[in-house]
Amino acid sequence: MLFYILSMCSTGYTLMLRFRFFNNPDLPFDDYLFNLIFICVAAAHWILLSAALLSAKRIAEYLSTWNEFQRHYHSVTRRRIQLNFKKRATILLMATIIHGIIHPLIQVLLLGTFTFSEATSYEYIIFLQGYLSVFWESQCRSIIMTARGLRESMKKELTTNPLTIRVEQYRILWQHISDVINKFSRASHIIFGCYSMCLYTIVMVSGYCLLSHLLSEREQIFSNKLGGYLVAILFHAMNLFVLCYCSHQMRREVVEFVVEDLTELKVHRLKFNQQKEVFLFLGSISMNDPRLILLGNHTIGMSTISNYVSTWAMYYLVLLQFKVTLPRDS
Repeated sequence: MLFYILSMCSTGYTLMLRFRFFNNPDLPFDDYLFNLIFICVAAAHWILLSAALLSAKRIAEYLSTWNEFQRHYHSVTRRRIQLNFKKRATILLMATIIHGIIHPLIQVLLLGTFTFSEATSYEYIIFLQGYLSVFWESQCRSIIMTARGLRESMKKELTTNPLTIRVEQYRILWQHISDVINKFSRASHIIFGCYSMCLYTIVMVSGYCLLSHLLSEREQIFSNKLGGYLVAILFHAMNLFVLCYCSHQMRREVVEFVVEDLTELKVHRLKFNQQKEVFLFLGSISMNDPRLILLGNHTIGMSTISNYVSTWAMYYLVLLQFKVTLPRDS
């Protein structure tokens, strides 16, 4: 708690100092954007804090739905959900803590204007970003494991008892999984929407600073500042990739692989009621395709990365054109 209060005070003080840079009319254009890197990282502290307060109740309600879902899952598949995340989560959290300590210190050495006081205020933000990524990955992986268990149980029953299998049970269970995904999306769309927005902005600004640094005639290409830009880009891009990749893998397991299993069934060997349930199952998947949507209208997935890259490229062209029109000393 004391560390959290100190980090809040330090972050507020850092933001105040950084905003004062904009009062300097002689500051070069690139330095304005360079300063934005620190402002974006520090502002994430307050943005994510507000988003967490708004999302806390819904996330708690979402987590409580897993109890009911586990009972339903066990009644259909006759197995328990085997997640075994303790060791994995411990390793990821330890890596997050280590990185949260090392990352700001590296930036102190690489970026000349990144002071030790700023590094102290950013440590909590780095920790928070890591924890959010671990939470997102664990929830997506939990859903992946349940969908995989549903598929394995359905395949096993089709192999042993193809004439007595109740496809309806698996269809209803899949709909329950879809409801869990939708609840997770509604519960976390604010905090993870703000989180992805912060990551997007930091990577975009850092990427432009890196590109401008490489094209600048006054800057030495291989310098500490170049390393600082790369560290900022790699860390935040890695967290952004985790959001997109986990969401993509979850949808593949819940939707695409289940559809493949159903389409590979030899429907003509099933009873009429079972055939009807298979078609209803496929219809339910097509009508209720579960997706993780952030901030109301932003679907997260691997296609998000290509959309981001194309948007960044457009902004870079505009900013570089604007920079070319400025006087040489700007």
